[in-house]
Amino acid sequence: MKTTIRLKLMVSFIGLILWVGATLAGFFLQSARERTFKEFELEGKRVASFLADRAADPLYLLDAHTLRLLLADSRLNPDIEETLILDADGTILTDGTEENRHRGERPGDPLAEKVYQVEGWITERGEGSIRVGGPISLSDRSRIGFLLLRLSLARPNAVIREMIHKGVMVTFSLLLLGLFFAFLAARHFSIPILKMAEAALEIGQGRLDTRIQLRRQDEFQRLADSINGMAENLKRSTISRERLETILHSMTEGLLVTDASGKIELINEALCQLAGFGREELLGRHFQTLFQGILSGGKIDPLLLEGLLEVSEEELSTKEGPKVPISLSTTLIRNKEGRIEGSIFVCRDIAEDLAQRKKLQERTERLQRFQDVTVGRELEMIRLKKEINELLTRLGQTGRYTPPDLK
Repeated sequence: MKTTIRLKLMVSFIGLILWVGATLAGFFLQSARERTFKEFELEGKRVASFLADRAADPLYLLDAHTLRLLLADSRLNPDIEETLILDADGTILTDGTEENRHRGERPGDPLAEKVYQVEGWITERGEGSIRVGGPISLSDRSRIGFLLLRLSLARPNAVIREMIHKGVMVTFSLLLLGLFFAFLAARHFSIPILKMAEAALEIGQGRLDTRIQLRRQDEFQRLADSINGMAENLKRSTISRERLETILHSMTEGLLVTDASGKIELINEALCQLAGFGREELLGRHFQTLFQGILSGGKIDPLLLEGLLEVSEEELSTKEGPKVPISLSTTLIRNKEGRIEGSIFVCRDIAEDLAQRKKLQERTERLQRFQDVTVGRELEMIRLKKEINELLTRLGQTGRYTPPDLK
């Protein structure tokens, strides 16, 4: 099944919309994701700072019970998964649980190592959680311990999932809207193209009255006007050509046109009938098929090449075999530079003319013979009359014939 241009345009527009939409959606979702994590990290730092301020005095007094209660209360925040308070040497004092199993241990993770060396709060994002660490200081800013806090990413991940869901819904809505506008755009571009394609097909099939009707103010209108103008010019030239062909085929004389190589390009009906060939049988063949007499020794008569062979009596070769006497007029076709581009042959059947000429010649010969016989007899009679007059004169008699009788 052939793919229509409208479908191709729609697919192209949809692909463009999907690419742009996916790129923008990916960019905004990534930006929103990073922004959500940043905000969550800031919130974690605020929570850690708040806990560090409250833990400063109990830590200074080494009140483990108060510290444990403080950390137990912090667990009321659903985001907090673990809280550790370390002394100034980095040893865990409490983790806020009754068991306090990590007491006396020293965390060996990279974040703990960094906490010992920085003044402010730092964060480290892991898979599923964010760790926040920083110093616990007294009001005079003397460092007495450290706080390590681990926050679950469940809440920001839920926010991000919700954002993705909304983004998908928005993208889907935009896609539907894009499909609608893609259809309108494809229709806007495909209708004139299809009209011009159909018009071109009809013009190619000979329906030269076909015209493209568009009401636009863009390049499509200019193209449609150009096609309409071309069809109009083609119609005029076709009418002129048809009229010319009608005239040529109505001629009683035979007409033949060749190209520069001597191959027949045009031949009228009169010449086809005279030679007994069909037009299609002769088109493309060399003119010597019909006019062999123009060839001298197998070559074209040099007088023809010089344009001097205008009218001559030749013989036309026919399909059945017998040759027909013709009067042939030849003219060369030259371009502006003088190069030969073809030739025109016009011929006329002179068989009847030759027959009439032969009859006239025979009649003339008969008249000449009759005249010769008649004139001879008259001369003989005059001679005899003169001899009779001479004999009578010798006998002394008057001549019988007068001078007018002797002429």
